[in-house]
Amino acid sequence: MEENMKLATVEDTVEYRLFLIPDEPRDPEKHKEILQKYIERIMTQFAPMLVPYIWQNQPFNLKYKPGKGGVPAHIFGMTKFGDNIEDEWFIVYIVKQITKEFPELVARYYSYLNNSKGILLLKMMTFLSI
Repeated sequence: MEENMKLATVEDTVEYRLFLIPDEPRDPEKHKEILQKYIERIMTQFAPMLVPYIWQNQPFNLKYKPGKGGVPAHIFGMTKFGDNIEDEWFIVYIVKQITKEFPELVARYYSYLNNSKGILLLKMMTFLSI
């Protein structure tokens, strides 16, 4: 039964990552500072959309994630959306708007609902004719 609860927790979750491009080698502390400033700018700029939205379980969030292995330092977020698939669609929209507003950021999206990297994003982009 405990395994089923863990699976349910993972299945209704979405992860999103924003990478700064070009990701040139630089001082890790300076890179951390740059990414943290992006987090502040993004959360401030998108607050008018994020704050009034009623989230099913967890709200949209961003935090700094240090580089590890072959993955460079980046901005990371994870949201459990529960039964409310609209939360996932809203997150896809927000991530798309972030990359539109900050073209130097590229997004990676992973939905644990269908275990498909970016599939929902591709569906949305097709729907919106982007």
